[in-house]
Amino acid sequence: DEVINWDAPFRLAAWDLPIVSGVVCNYTNRRGIWACFTVKDQYGVPRFPSVRFSSLPSRGLAKIWSCGTGLLCIKKNVIEAMHEAGVHPFEIDAKTKEHAFTTGVLKHGEDMAFSRQCDKMGFDRYVDFSVHATHWKTIGLVWPINKLDEEIDASDFKIDVREYHHGY
Repeated sequence: DEVINWDAPFRLAAWDLPIVSGVVCNYTNRRGIWACFTVKDQYGVPRFPSVRFSSLPSRGLAKIWSCGTGLLCIKKNVIEAMHEAGVHPFEIDAKTKEHAFTTGVLKHGEDMAFSRQCDKMGFDRYVDFSVHATHWKTIGLVWPINKLDEEIDASDFKIDVREYHHGY
């Protein structure tokens, strides 16, 4: 359900880092368009940038806390290290599954589980702000061009504390 440029995987891999995501968006009525990655705010709370409160850099790389898996480059050694440690990549933990079965609410999916696993194993995650996908829901979703700022340096990107946080 995504459209990417033919060179997107190569551009993410060119960073030669453990995990690099591109910008993939989603939509909710309450938040509008938001990017499927989280950046920790000044208090250490991971938040999803949205067009409501944030502009993104138009290029560059920034460290993130989590990311969706729609446009993701994972180095082979990350998966191998997880297997060697007895970790099943992308597996949702039993406590979260049990909560979902009893309440009907899945607090997080496989992508957030993977980010937690990477965090525990010391693998950093990054986003390349210049690589975008169009995410097809009922319409194609992409970060709006008018909310990309060429003046923002990716290494200086800060998330607004008003952005939605993903409880974990």
